[in-house]
Amino acid sequence: MILTLLTGVWSALAGPADLPLARYHAARTAGDSLGAWALAGDALKADPTDWRAHRAWQAELERLGATWWLDAEYEALAGSADADLRLMAAGWRSLRSGTELVGAEGARVEAIGLVTADLALGRGAAKQALKALDGVVSPEASALRIEALIALGDTGGLRREVRDATGRWPERVDLSGALWRAESLALKTARWGVLDAAAASLEQADALAAYRAHALFLTAQDEPLAAAAAARLVQLGEVWALPSRAPWTSDMIRDLGRLLALQSTPAPPPGGTEAERARVLAATARELGRRGRHERAAEVWRQAIQSPAISAELLIEGAAALERVGAPPEELLTLARRARALSLRRAAMPDELPHDQQLRVEAWLIESRALRRAGDLEGALAAAVAATDAGAAAEVWVLRGELLEQLGDPVAAFTTYAFAASLGVTGMEERLNRLYAGPASAADVVGAWPKPSAAPVPSTVSAAPRFPVRAVQTRQGAVDLNAEPLIVVAFWASWCVPCAAELPELDKLAGRLAAQGIPVKIVAISVDEQERDYTRWLTNRELNQLIIGRDPALAREAKVTGIPSTWVLGPGGVVLAFHQGYVPGDIDKLEEELRSAAAAR
Repeated sequence: MILTLLTGVWSALAGPADLPLARYHAARTAGDSLGAWALAGDALKADPTDWRAHRAWQAELERLGATWWLDAEYEALAGSADADLRLMAAGWRSLRSGTELVGAEGARVEAIGLVTADLALGRGAAKQALKALDGVVSPEASALRIEALIALGDTGGLRREVRDATGRWPERVDLSGALWRAESLALKTARWGVLDAAAASLEQADALAAYRAHALFLTAQDEPLAAAAAARLVQLGEVWALPSRAPWTSDMIRDLGRLLALQSTPAPPPGGTEAERARVLAATARELGRRGRHERAAEVWRQAIQSPAISAELLIEGAAALERVGAPPEELLTLARRARALSLRRAAMPDELPHDQQLRVEAWLIESRALRRAGDLEGALAAAVAATDAGAAAEVWVLRGELLEQLGDPVAAFTTYAFAASLGVTGMEERLNRLYAGPASAADVVGAWPKPSAAPVPSTVSAAPRFPVRAVQTRQGAVDLNAEPLIVVAFWASWCVPCAAELPELDKLAGRLAAQGIPVKIVAISVDEQERDYTRWLTNRELNQLIIGRDPALAREAKVTGIPSTWVLGPGGVVLAFHQGYVPGDIDKLEEELRSAAAAR
């Protein structure tokens, strides 16, 4: 409450040109020359007797080479009945000629002191500037004293001036930036708590305070706080603190999300597109979830998903967040179907990405779980089957087994759990033993399970016999397939269910062969088109013996027809063996082939 009242007082104390000048300096910092010129004009219109506004206007017209315009403008002001306007004209004449200020009679003493000090600083006469400011008490006078003390190298005087100025005018946090413009122990000590106090001012709906805080953070070179201040300015409808309004960068959206997460009623800033505002709300919900405020995050997700421009990715992320807090099944079904429709619309384009396929998988899984909660078990099973067909991970078979159990089909449930176990899903033994009453053990049944078919490969890959050999880039460096006497090339993908079971076994095989001194390299090449899908899949997976890389072009060159697919190559790329698909036991066969090939060398 006190801070709110103070903010009102600070705003009342601000001069009419202060906000336009703050915008002007931000635009100039951002390199927006056209915006800076217009804002300097706004400042001059707001207060024609403010020397700072005149200096901004003069600087912009000088950049444009229009000093003739200024000469004519100030010649006209010299005949004004207003003594303060005549002072502005006298200041321009002094600036142009490099002489002392003449013709300031009748103007306010404070205004004369400010203009005289500014002109003296421009000539390098810092002591003269300080003398001109004797008895002048204002934030603008303190700003000029600070510049003079910096020029003189007087760090003690600088510290005292900053302390006195910020104590007298606490809203002028930008004056504290002087503490970072020189180095001394005294100045470093004086910095303590300054940035935190300025950051607190961002909580208020005061654009001028945010501009001043932004200026301080830039001077202090505190990038996170500067980004937060810029985000606050955008939220308040200000745009001059940022280099560009569109498109909003990912960092800017993240910072806005962090800022809005602190507010009781998050409101995206004006000026962005519908899609950008949806992304800001999503970033806010994400930050709230990170802080453990899941119910509040769900409310913000509901705001975000109302946007007609929201992406399929955000719909799925929002649906998952709502599912975690127990949202109604009907709401989740609507979101999952919207996401799937968006993904299918994008899939109609020439080059579908595996990422779109994964989105549809997640949408089907959310739909299946929602239908299960709603009591529609048959619908839930159909959605789980659709997720499987779309390329879901092996764990979907567990969901299918549970649904079959609920539907009263233990035989089908058993076979489904057994298939999940054959794909490498752990923890199936208890389920299998509970459902199976035959003489063999559940492990025996799983070991005898029929070979699954290979996962389908995107249409970018087609069939041909010979394997091309060339260098491939991997996480371990470049590997020349043509130079290796015996090498295994195994193609896989993040969306391939059998691959998830095969790669850990290949990794173990590579370790065994290396330990026994058998010189075979096993190279696992991802066909993922997107680096992020490949990287995300490998995160938290312990594959330390395999040589792993991503090269979808190699799969196209090799005319791969299905994955997982594995080549055993001899010198010059001679194909010694080929395998497609994977079930437990395949690695044993591959190991025998490799040992035989190595022994025959």
